[in-house]
Amino acid sequence: MLSQIKIEQVVRVYSGRPGCACGCNGNYIDAPKANRVFSNMLKFAAANPEAKKIEGHDLDGDKFLSLEIETKVYTVYYK
Repeated sequence: MLSQIKIEQVVRVYSGRPGCACGCNGNYIDAPKANRVFSNMLKFAAANPEAKKIEGHDLDGDKFLSLEIETKVYTVYYK
């Protein structure tokens, strides 16, 4: 799932606290600066196998995958 996403596919990432994702609880970072955060997300996934996973499509038609625990959420938007 997450490991199948290639860095070239990443459009943007979100890193923050659970809840609202308008940007008030975290930050959106666009590619190519998203590479570092995407790497952190991969480490987060490995360290938190119990993380809640949510997949879907956003309004722009990009796919997304969110990983969430009680105190942290990472979302990757990709083509």
